[in-house]
Amino acid sequence: MKRHLLIILMTINAIFCFGQNLISNWKFQGITMNIRCDGWYNSCGEELTINCDTSIHCNVGFHDQSPSAIPEEIWSLQLDAGFPQEGFAETYVTGQNGTNIYKLRYWMQSTPTLSGNNSIGICYLGLKSQNQFITINSITDSASNWNEFILIDTITTVTTDTIAVRLSAGICDFCFNRLYFDYIDLRIIGTLNSIENINNSISNTIKVFPNPAKEKVTIEIIGNKKENLTLNIYNTIGQLIRSYQNNDQIFILDNYDFSKGLYFYEVQTTTSIKNVGKGKLFFD
Repeated sequence: MKRHLLIILMTINAIFCFGQNLISNWKFQGITMNIRCDGWYNSCGEELTINCDTSIHCNVGFHDQSPSAIPEEIWSLQLDAGFPQEGFAETYVTGQNGTNIYKLRYWMQSTPTLSGNNSIGICYLGLKSQNQFITINSITDSASNWNEFILIDTITTVTTDTIAVRLSAGICDFCFNRLYFDYIDLRIIGTLNSIENINNSISNTIKVFPNPAKEKVTIEIIGNKKENLTLNIYNTIGQLIRSYQNNDQIFILDNYDFSKGLYFYEVQTTTSIKNVGKGKLFFD
């Protein structure tokens, strides 16, 4: 019952989510229950179509189980850890332009290692340039049962840039890691056109802690000369949703005023309307 509910929720969220999945081969399943391998590449640089079956080649293969409750959807990506070669598979997205907020969702299941602990899987969101992978953000975790993971971050690209998603079992020395991945979904959930030039990193003049925040987040302005300040909070599509003013150096925000997710902040002087700093914060 729990498994059915997870799939129902996943389907509903996919329907109503902004934009479309930028990954064409997102569930490794063909239309006739066959394995689908196109669009993904192994750690040897080969497209998975070269070895599209359950055997392991360059630490990558396919597994006949998935998080889906639909009997016809059975295939998932299998990754094994190796040494000295990292076991990973990656896919690429091109043609995106501007500063966009990307949401990466995926399902993962790990198997026990020789020591009895669960294998650790890594999902990277990054850019591919001159055959080098540049990490923007990543999630490292394990899951004894199929579990969904979500990563949200902002990427600025031109149409010639290549966005890359890498799924990895890591590098394992004198041990054995095996992980399964499925339902890889990357889509744009917002743009920063209305709050352009917000940096991915937090301004040097502002401290935000804790970030991510579960209950309260403190935004502290460093070096302010007791000038009246305005704190503006924007959602992921650039809409102003909260505005605060005080003449102190500290703003304290309560999670009761916010839904779980990503927000952007901007601090300005109230009278002269000068920017003090910008950045992003998360409510977990």
